[in-house]
Amino acid sequence: MKPNYEDWWTGKRCLVVGRMKEFKLVKEVRWVGPPSRVYGIVVLIFDDGTTENVAPSGAFKPRKSDVVVADR
Repeated sequence: MKPNYEDWWTGKRCLVVGRMKEFKLVKEVRWVGPPSRVYGIVVLIFDDGTTENVAPSGAFKPRKSDVVVADR
């Protein structure tokens, strides 16, 4: 089963582990990579218009644990 990044983070207040200092509301999640999702990055687009890439070092693709969700 492929990860469903949209379900994980869209509409939730999140921060990218190790790079962001405050939680922001994710408006949209965009996948950048091949359709197979074997490798790639995810771009979080926040409600304030800023973006943040989720591209963990040493991994082929983002994992759920690379982003902390405040609204659980």
